[in-house]
Amino acid sequence: MIRSQLYTVLKKFYKRYSLNQENISYALDNLNAEDRGFFIKVLNHTIKNHIKIDFILKKLIKNFNSIPPASKTFLRLGVSQLLLGIDEYAAVNETVKLVKNKKQKSFVNAVLRNFIRQKDEILNNIPEYIEYSFPKWIYDEISFLNHRTEILKKHNKEPQITIRINTLKTNKKDLIEKLNELGIEVKNSLHFENSLIIQNNKDILLINHLFEEGFYYVQNESSQLVAHILNPKENDEVLDSCSAPGGKTTHLAELMKNYGTIDAYENDIIRLEMVKKNADKLGINIINTDLKDSSNVKLTKSYNKVLIDAPCTSAGISSIHPEVLLRLDEKNIEIYSKIQKDILHNILSQVGKGTEIVYSTCTFFQEENTKNMKYISEIFDIEFIDFKNDLNHFNIKSQYDGYGHYIIPDDYLIPFYITKIVKK
Repeated sequence: MIRSQLYTVLKKFYKRYSLNQENISYALDNLNAEDRGFFIKVLNHTIKNHIKIDFILKKLIKNFNSIPPASKTFLRLGVSQLLLGIDEYAAVNETVKLVKNKKQKSFVNAVLRNFIRQKDEILNNIPEYIEYSFPKWIYDEISFLNHRTEILKKHNKEPQITIRINTLKTNKKDLIEKLNELGIEVKNSLHFENSLIIQNNKDILLINHLFEEGFYYVQNESSQLVAHILNPKENDEVLDSCSAPGGKTTHLAELMKNYGTIDAYENDIIRLEMVKKNADKLGINIINTDLKDSSNVKLTKSYNKVLIDAPCTSAGISSIHPEVLLRLDEKNIEIYSKIQKDILHNILSQVGKGTEIVYSTCTFFQEENTKNMKYISEIFDIEFIDFKNDLNHFNIKSQYDGYGHYIIPDDYLIPFYITKIVKK
């Protein structure tokens, strides 16, 4: 039953490298708690290790690319279980049972048993990008990063879940006590005073009264860092130019203690509604949402602080959404780089002297980060602020490119790029 559900979800995934949450929810609804854990573990492992699994299968099957899609899915599911160390008999036999065609059944069985015999030989001295199941072209693209291996390791790890304490409604001590009452255990963040790391019962994190009443917001710590670098104060006039879904916007408001003004722009009405909903839930009333495209919007007021959390390829979130890397190509980088340049140019051409701007992306490509900063430095009279001392204070490591910082991932941080600019 479990493997049948896995096969169904994976078969649909491989058509477009896209996970349908409805399919996953349907599968989980038909499984008990123990089987759900197995399902999620194998599903995540199979997708995260897609490149490695196909590398193995191509070693075992000369014409792998030409075999039927169904056979590929059965084989990927079987190899994934064997890599996870699941009992060989169960992994092979239960997977083979799913195959209806007799000839196909014999083929899948033979390949999986072949892998068991040749496993050590195949996995010996494989390239680093294969070991961590990373696209070769992306691996080459980020060779400029000293922490490339850390990015690969992060991609392959199970993501840790962190929450941001809503200091407008509670404090750390009280929230920990209330979470403990729900059976949710936490530990302190290594980086931020008002962040907590979830230890267990992650499945109820979004379905309890504390979440619904806005006592906390689920947010990765690299994302939390962005608001700290902009560092808004009470009564500031702030523009969040690309605000959805509202995690950074609401964090800015909390740092401002809900005093001042934040104009939150977004060019998608559905995503803009998410910003409103999150602000309302968290008890924030200083955010003014507006359906505007920051690549061409005309500003009607002045701001002393601006956040440009630009649309990007999102390659840095692959530990959470591994399918992102499988869908990317060089054209995507080019498209997003153009959008980012348009937003930067439009906003920087209108803000006044002394305005502080933070630019951030959850990706690691130079075209979306360093090269964009070089582009604006040649057009505008701006100063790049090195916030290395802030990173040291937060116990965060980075690689500086002369403009901003590529955040080095750890158990709780994902790859990010952040730059701080002052208009002169």
